[in-house]
Amino acid sequence: MDVKGNIIDQVDSTAIGVMQVLYPLLNHLSELTTVVWALPDSFKEFMLHDFGSTGKYTQQTNAILEWVLNGQAQLLPPRVLVWDSFLPVSHAALSDCIMFLSKNLDIKKLPAYSIFKPEITWHCTERMHVGFEALFVAAQMMINHICNPFMDEKGYCCSS
Repeated sequence: MDVKGNIIDQVDSTAIGVMQVLYPLLNHLSELTTVVWALPDSFKEFMLHDFGSTGKYTQQTNAILEWVLNGQAQLLPPRVLVWDSFLPVSHAALSDCIMFLSKNLDIKKLPAYSIFKPEITWHCTERMHVGFEALFVAAQMMINHICNPFMDEKGYCCSS
């Protein structure tokens, strides 16, 4: 790897290279159908995991992720939609995990309020992904986005 002066330089050059490769593909697809660039949820920075032999995986932070995503969003073809509606749901799930862990709660003993077991509903001990409940909300939001324009107001996906 050609190491640049600092981590931001490395991130910039990598992100630009990726977007230069993806741009023609995304542009072509956006001529044929709706293309959505979904921004991912944040890392759980309260978790410390040893993902490598040195155990120094913590350089990849939310600040760097946000830097990359903002750059990518600027380099997308004009017809590609940037979807950030899931971010508030993701942040709420992260806040719940922080609260559970700060109060030393056993997540397995939390009441199940959906079809998912509490440990996968919250997924608090997994560093990079939100739980199934938050993903279910994200999927429902996308289905609503697709379905609602074709339905009567009374028949919206998200209506009672």
